[in-house]
Amino acid sequence: MNTIEIKNGKLRAVISSKGACIEELWFDGVRVGKDGITIGRYANRIGGSRFSLNGREYQLIPNEGANCLHGGPGGFAKREWTVEKLSEDSAVFSIISGDGDQGFPGRVYAQVRFTASGDALNISYYANTDSPTVINMTNHLYFNLGEEKAKDHILQINADCITETDAGLIPTGRFLDVEGTRFDFRKPIPFEPGYDDNFVLRPGEKNAAVLKGKNSGIEMTVSTDQPGLQLYNTETHICLEAQHFADSPNRPEFPNTVLIQGEAYVQNTTYSFKRAK
Repeated sequence: MNTIEIKNGKLRAVISSKGACIEELWFDGVRVGKDGITIGRYANRIGGSRFSLNGREYQLIPNEGANCLHGGPGGFAKREWTVEKLSEDSAVFSIISGDGDQGFPGRVYAQVRFTASGDALNISYYANTDSPTVINMTNHLYFNLGEEKAKDHILQINADCITETDAGLIPTGRFLDVEGTRFDFRKPIPFEPGYDDNFVLRPGEKNAAVLKGKNSGIEMTVSTDQPGLQLYNTETHICLEAQHFADSPNRPEFPNTVLIQGEAYVQNTTYSFKRAK
């Protein structure tokens, strides 16, 4: 396992090759994030640990009851990644996932690049395959912007709907309007813990979410090209995971997660920070 550091301006990240994990993320002398494992092949859940592609059903390895979570028990987060490139402000990690890995079809080459740029951390993802498969990558950073608890933050999410889920957190296929519910973060409001939910981001919206510490004055803006943002929390930290929707391989009405040979999976998410003067 290799541990490296990248930095630029007020931003510094300590990253491990095990799970391509951001062990610590620092801004302006404050640790604002930790334990940011890279998730794949498929972030979030696939219901029943199975899906069909081109007329063939694939059985995945379940690791959350009957479902497959975050790519299975041997997903990308559990694996050793190769450090391909390293500079003072950027690091590139890669991994090869063989055909049949965790039950997924196709040999996949995946890459993640972390870039520190003054007040922001950009995470860019790339993958290709030698045969049709599904892919959905994200990072599971746990954020705390210099506060004691998760509830000591203010959150805004630019989403009008969430994906409704069943008791196993598998989408039903319905979108639920956030109006008048505890999921309505369209304006900044104090955060109250108790979430593991996907927000359907507004298409074309530049910023997905803004998180602010009530006392520290540190503010983080999440920008992404992904259709969804998974909100999750512990007592002390908040996760804002940009990704495709859970169980998309079984939901043709959801944005497509199929990757075929000759095409590339590309994803970009940026976390930008500032502190109120």
